Amino acid sequence: EADKHALVRRLFLDLIGLPPTPTEVDEFMNDDSPEAYEKLVNRLLASPHFGERWARVWLDLARYADTMGYEKDAQRTIWRYRDWVIQALNEDKPYDQFTIEQLAGDLLENPSQNQLIATAFHRNTMTNTEGGTDDEEFRNAAVVDRVNTTMEVWMGLTMGCAKCHSHKYDPISNTEYYKFFAFFNQTADNDQPDESPTLLSPNPEQKIRLDNLDRQIDLTKKLLDSTKEQLDLTQSDWELEAKARFAATPRLSVWHSVGPFLESDYDLAKGGAFDAPFAPEQGVVLEETYNNGQIKWESQPAWTDGAVHQVTGEFSATYLYRTIECATDQPLKIQLGRTDRARLYLNGEKIQDFGQPEDNQLKTEGVEVSLVQGTNHLLIKLSNRKRDSEFSFKTESQTLSEETWAALNLDADLRTAEQKTAVRDFYQSVSPEFQRVSGILDDLEKERGEWVKIIPTTPVMKELPKDQRRETHVQVKGNFLN
Repeated sequence: EADKHALVRRLFLDLIGLPPTPTEVDEFMNDDSPEAYEKLVNRLLASPHFGERWARVWLDLARYADTMGYEKDAQRTIWRYRDWVIQALNEDKPYDQFTIEQLAGDLLENPSQNQLIATAFHRNTMTNTEGGTDDEEFRNAAVVDRVNTTMEVWMGLTMGCAKCHSHKYDPISNTEYYKFFAFFNQTADNDQPDESPTLLSPNPEQKIRLDNLDRQIDLTKKLLDSTKEQLDLTQSDWELEAKARFAATPRLSVWHSVGPFLESDYDLAKGGAFDAPFAPEQGVVLEETYNNGQIKWESQPAWTDGAVHQVTGEFSATYLYRTIECATDQPLKIQLGRTDRARLYLNGEKIQDFGQPEDNQLKTEGVEVSLVQGTNHLLIKLSNRKRDSEFSFKTESQTLSEETWAALNLDADLRTAEQKTAVRDFYQSVSPEFQRVSGILDDLEKERGEWVKIIPTTPVMKELPKDQRRETHVQVKGNFLN
C-alpha cells in the first residue's frame, strides 16, 4: 500500500493534473482522521482544475484545435466549446445529456446558448481555405470525419473501411456506412472561410451588457414607431406649407454611372486612369455610348445618399453624374467618401481632387460648392487601382430628390404608393423629434455593433431546412464525385 506522501501526489496528479504544494502535502500528512482520504478526494473533485484536467482527455477525442487545419491552418475561435466541456465535467453533467447536447444540441426544442455551443464537438473538423479548392470535396471530408469520430468515441468501433467497400468480417457494410453518413450530411456548414454557421457567444458579463443594449434598442424602436404615428396625424397640415417652405431647397436627381474606362483604352498620362481625360469629362450626354456601344450610362435609383455603394472594375475610371436643381444661387456642402482617388466637377469645372486613402479604407472629406439658379451638373470621377472600390455621398444642408418634390406637388389622392412613401420619408427627415429619436437609435445600434466585435463567435452545427436537404447515396470507393 502506498504511503500518504505518495498517495497525496497521485491524487493531485490523477484528479486535477497538478502536483500538490508543500503546504497541501503537509495538510494531508498531518490529518490523522479516518476521513482524510475521502475529504481530499472530495476537495479535488470540487476543484475547477478537475474539469480542466479531464477535459483534456475528451478534447483529444473531439480533435479540438484553435486552428482550421490544412494548408493555411488559419485561426479558429472555438474556445467556448473547450470551456463548455470543462464546465460540463465540473457540474457532473449526466453522460446521456453530455452526449445529446454535443451530437444534437441544435435539434433540441428551444436550445440554450450552451447547448448550441456543445454542437461545436463536430465543428472541430478541418476547413480548407486554400484558393482553388473544391468546397464540396472538403465538406464531404468533414462529414466522413464526423461519421468515423462518432463511432470511435461512442461505440469504440472503427468503421472507416466500410466507407469504400463491404468486408466479410466487418460488422458494418458499405451501405450501412452511408445510412449513418446521411445523419451528418444535412448540416449547413460547407467548408467556408468564415466557418459559418457561427453563434455569437458572449460570456455572462458580456451577455448582461448585450441584453441591456437590446432592451434599449427595442424601446427606442417602439418610441420611433410612436413618433411616426404622431407625424402621420400631422402630415396633411405640414404639406400645406411645405411647398412654399422647400421651394428653394436644392433638388437632386437620381445617380447615373458609366464605366469602367480601362487604362489600356487610353494613351495614359502619368497618373494613369485618374488623369486620363475620358469622354464624359468633355460633357455628359446620358444617351451617349462609348467603346463601340459597350459602355453606356446606367440609372442607379438604389444609390441612396449617405449609404456606401460599390463600383466595379480594376485599373479604371468610373463616372457618376446627377443634376441639382436650384431656385436661387446658394452654397452646398458635400461629404464625399471613397476608397480610391476621386475628382469632383460642377458645371464642367474641376472643383477638387481627393487623394488616395490609406490602406484603401473608406475616407470621407467635405467640400463646399457654389450652386447657380437652374440646373447644375455634378460629375464625380472615381479611379480604381485594385479590386472593386466604394463611395458614399451626402449633403450637410437640406436637400430633396426630384421625385419627392414632384410627389409633394401632387394631391395626396393622386400619388402612387412609392410617391406617398417618398413624401412621408421626407417629412420624417425634417422632423426634429423624429431625427432626435432616430439619432438615439443609430447611436445605440452603433454601440451594439462595436460591442459585438469583441464578443467571440463559435462555429456550431445547424440542420438544413427541409427544402435544402441533400440526397445521400453510396459513394463508389469512397469518392464524393461518384
